[in-house]
Amino acid sequence: MKKIFAFAFSMLMSLCAIAQDNPSYTFQKLTEPYQNLTNSISLNNGLQWDDPDILIPVNMDFVVFGHAFNTLYFNMMGAGLTNESEENDYENSPFHMILSPILADYVDPCLDYGDYGGNGAKGGGQKRFRDEGDPGSCSNLSYRVDGDPGSRIFKFEWQNASLYDAMDSCFLNMQIWYYEDGHILEFRYGSSLISNDDLAEIQESEWLTPIIAFEETSTQDGYYAFLSGDPDNPVFYCGSYAELYSQMESGSLAFLNHQPYPNTVYRFEPTTVGVQTYELLGVSVSPNPVSDWLFIQGADHAMVEIYNETGQLVSAQTYTGPVEVSGLTSGVYFVKVTRDGRSAVKKVLKCN
Repeated sequence: MKKIFAFAFSMLMSLCAIAQDNPSYTFQKLTEPYQNLTNSISLNNGLQWDDPDILIPVNMDFVVFGHAFNTLYFNMMGAGLTNESEENDYENSPFHMILSPILADYVDPCLDYGDYGGNGAKGGGQKRFRDEGDPGSCSNLSYRVDGDPGSRIFKFEWQNASLYDAMDSCFLNMQIWYYEDGHILEFRYGSSLISNDDLAEIQESEWLTPIIAFEETSTQDGYYAFLSGDPDNPVFYCGSYAELYSQMESGSLAFLNHQPYPNTVYRFEPTTVGVQTYELLGVSVSPNPVSDWLFIQGADHAMVEIYNETGQLVSAQTYTGPVEVSGLTSGVYFVKVTRDGRSAVKKVLKCN
């Protein structure tokens, strides 16, 4: 009985790895010449953009804070990550991932706005002269994937982008690089300008920092990594959302005091390269006890592994219908269902 409990405990605890181990990164600042991407795939194709909502399936996994994602999307403040099974509803995904070289609202600088409030401000009540999607973009959004499978580098660039609250006095050239081998993330900065007045406003309302942020939507728990202080010699923070909120409430939280300088590279390397396991919700098994065929709810096209009470794997297959278990001897078994980096473990009793 002790052997059964020990195996069951180890299987179930594997689903709680996120709560037990704090995934983290190490940080390094580098200086390398910035080069605009060439031979890259444009996402806006010369059309003006604001708050882009673009999915990019790139046929490779992105492991961030220990969780694997296979689809990127780009929106108003950078990049996010989701999985293909969630691509039609990624805003309601169980997990949210943010990757942003500056956590602010990006916009095409050629997208003109009018002052309908009459006070010279671009705040509430504004209306665009041109609509998103019109030709005449001044900013190209593009990506490229270099290398062979297993050692590929995904590169994305905002070229000559601006910020929503500083369209007339701001331009930014920035890239995100993701290394498939080692799951390393880099934020790279080219020629950029934010005026002093706009810099002060951005520091008050937005986060002038590169950030990696993971959040579990049901609990709002998660992890973050960001930089503070002098962009040439920044202070690195990496921890839980609870710590982040505590610092925000205490007023002790500060971000970079200036935009990153040209040819700066901020490199974030995970302390471990293993992929954490998260619970796959909505999985149930029936009948239980079972004699011949096991039906698994919520397991379509998932990997189904069956272990005996000593932890030996006795069956493994992709679930396309009920699993035949008539050939198994009577006893306790553990059914592990895995899909998109998440797993559920169910205990069943096999009877003849």
